[in-house]
Amino acid sequence: MTRLLKPLQEKGFIELSANHEKPRYKKVTITRKGTETLNKIMDKVKGTEQFPFNMSRLTTEELNTFLKYGQKILGVHKDGHFLKMLTEARVENYDYA
Repeated sequence: MTRLLKPLQEKGFIELSANHEKPRYKKVTITRKGTETLNKIMDKVKGTEQFPFNMSRLTTEELNTFLKYGQKILGVHKDGHFLKMLTEARVENYDYA
């Protein structure tokens, strides 16, 4: 994971700090620059109905299978909390309208 986060940290999009509750983990915080960049990207794709692709025709089971394969490909093994977080992800204080 650090390999994926390092470029974002070097570009000033995120800050990494120690997680005092779980020493093996890092706390990732988005910076003002990261938030501004994310908002610009989201503004550009906001009107695109099928970004990055249309998953509305998939059943919950099909979506779960798709995500399970994606996790397997990436070698990531997460619990149901991760799946829920991924499917319900929203950027705080962003106007999706």
